[in-house]
Order: sequence, then C-alpha cells, then structure tokens
Amino acid sequence: MTVTVEEAKANMASILVKAQAGEEVIIGLDALHPVAKLVPLSAKSSRLSRHPDLAGSTCTHDTAALVNPLPPEEWGALTT
Repeated sequence: MTVTVEEAKANMASILVKAQAGEEVIIGLDALHPVAKLVPLSAKSSRLSRHPDLAGSTCTHDTAALVNPLPPEEWGALTT
C-alpha cells in the first residue's frame, strides 16, 4: 500500500495496524515520489534479525567450527 503524507497523517492508526500485520506501507510526498517504508519491529531488537534477507543467517549450528581450524582435507583449492 502506498499513501501520501496527508493520508498517513489522517489515518496513522489504521496504517500502523496494517504495517504491524506485515503489509508493506510506503509513504510518499505524492503517489510518484516514495520516501519511507513502514515495517513492523520484531520482538528481538537486533538490527540483523529485522531484515528478512538476513533472517537465520546470524546463528551457527556448529559452535566448535568457530574456534577449531579446518582439517587439511577441507582446504581444497585454498592450498594452491
């Protein structure tokens, strides 16, 4: 949904409800000049967890891999 600043001022409560529900809300100076996008805040306050492209990319399933060196057989092309 795209709204102008005037529409956003007049209907902010309903626009916030839509954004919280996951609808993309774009606010523009007019219909042709978008300026801002409203997105819901997640329960976590991490900047990385808010961006959908990064969801799940900040957790590791093998914590030992963070501190142990790779064995020689996993170096592959990096040895040359």
